[in-house]
Amino acid sequence: MRYGKSSGLEIDPVARRKSTQSLKKAAPGAPFGWQSDGSPYIGTQYCIAEGKSGLQFASLSTRNGGAKYFWKPLSGLTAKVALSALETYGSVDGLWAGESRLPIKDIFEPDKVMQVKKVFIRLVGPQVYASFAETVAAPAAAAAAAGPEVKREAEPEAKPEAEANAKTANVGMEERTSVVGQKRKARMEMVDALKAEQEALAKSQRATSAIEADVVD
Repeated sequence: MRYGKSSGLEIDPVARRKSTQSLKKAAPGAPFGWQSDGSPYIGTQYCIAEGKSGLQFASLSTRNGGAKYFWKPLSGLTAKVALSALETYGSVDGLWAGESRLPIKDIFEPDKVMQVKKVFIRLVGPQVYASFAETVAAPAAAAAAAGPEVKREAEPEAKPEAEANAKTANVGMEERTSVVGQKRKARMEMVDALKAEQEALAKSQRATSAIEADVVD
């Protein structure tokens, strides 16, 4: 989950929460809010697990340190939360498997993944789901079309082990967890546009109802 609109959502890794800002306050540098230590938060993550009574869905928060899972039956998932999860991953394939941090497409059997997909499609509609899935499939298809020669040229040269270890050690928590990718930003814009369309439709319906009521009177 995020706070605010999709415009200007690049996270500033050196930004910190001011004393006058709440953890959920959307501000430059932290569009997903702030962690309890004042650092930018990457947003809610979403998980699927197999339970005795069927598939379970969880929203995962790490805002206040540690990992806080909110598990409930997948059948109780709402369209709002499903849309938020699609905004994060693009498709159900990217949902985390249990508490493993691994995508369900790498852990679950295909029929289980399809079961999850059907729930999401029922909630958001096939066209909306397909639009989000395209943001995941398009970059992969472009990379495959480029061919092995092009991909080799794009790959960085191998570095000595010592240099690689030093580089890893210098990467801070903020940099590793606070980068918003362009694909996710595009999905955020899709969600904003979809919500604006729904709000406009609801407003139009209310106006039509008011006119009809006046005519009846």
